[in-house]
Amino acid sequence: MAYPRGATFNAKNTALDPAQYNNLFTGMATLEQALAVMDSMSGIADCIFLNLCTRPATTTPQGTWIREVAATELWSAHYTNKGGPSATGDNFTLDQDIPSTGIWQLRINACKGPNAGILKVYVDTVQVGAGAGYDLYNAAVLAPLNIAVIADISPAPAVVLTAGKHTLTFKIDGHNGAAVGFDLYMSGIDLVRTA
Repeated sequence: MAYPRGATFNAKNTALDPAQYNNLFTGMATLEQALAVMDSMSGIADCIFLNLCTRPATTTPQGTWIREVAATELWSAHYTNKGGPSATGDNFTLDQDIPSTGIWQLRINACKGPNAGILKVYVDTVQVGAGAGYDLYNAAVLAPLNIAVIADISPAPAVVLTAGKHTLTFKIDGHNGAAVGFDLYMSGIDLVRTA
C-alpha cells in the first residue's frame, strides 16, 4: 500500500498503550513497514499523522520558518523558525480536516535545546494544554550522537473537535530565563481520537 507524501491516514487500535505508541516505529526498516503496522491496528476511531518535514504550514504570520536537516544528527529533520532571528511571537498555523466529531488528543514531536522558547498551542484560537505553555529549554543536547532531547508534551492536550476543518496554531511565547533564544524545532504532530 502506498501513501502520498504528506498524506494523513486513519488507523484503528484499542490495546495500544502510550509507551507502545511512542515507540511504535522504533526499528522499522521502511515507511511501508511502519504503515503496514498502522493498517493492522483496530479500535482507535481515527489517527492523523502530520509530518512537518513534508507538509507546508497553512500560514506563517511571524518568523522565518524553514525545514532543516542536519546530516550529523540522528532523526534531525525539523520545521523551525531558525530561517532568521527567532523571537517571541513567532508562530505558524496548520489547517486540518477532522474526519469525525469526538475527543482528540494532540501529540507534538518537538525538541528541547539551549536556544528553545516556550511553546503555546491553540486549536481554533483557543489555547489548549499547559496554560503557561511548554518550556522547550534544555541545557544541552545528548552526547555522543548529538540527539536533541525530545520534549515531553505531557499530558498531551485533549480537545473536543467537530468533524470539519480546524486550525492548529503553534506559537513561541517567551523563553526560560536560562535559554538564549526563542527557537522551535518540530517534526510532527499526531491527532488521536480517544472518544
